[in-house]
Amino acid sequence: ARVEFAVDGDWRPATLEPDPARYAWTGWRARFDARPGAHVLMCRATDADGAEQPIDAAWDAAGFGNNSVQRVPISIR
Repeated sequence: ARVEFAVDGDWRPATLEPDPARYAWTGWRARFDARPGAHVLMCRATDADGAEQPIDAAWDAAGFGNNSVQRVPISIR
C-alpha cells in the first residue's frame, strides 16, 4: 500500500504512519513548500493489489460508494 499527496494537482509520495489497528484509518504525512495564495490539497491511497483511489466519485443508484479523493481548498497568507 502507498499514499500520494498533491498540491494543485502535482502528485508526490507521502509517508504512511504505522498501522494503528486492523481496519482503522492510517495517518500519513508530507511536506510541501507553502507559498502564499489559494491552493487545493489532495491525497490518494493505492492498495496492495495496485487499486488506486479514484479522483472522481463513482456514485451508485442509492448515492453510496463514494471512495474518491477529497479536495481541500486552502489559503496561505
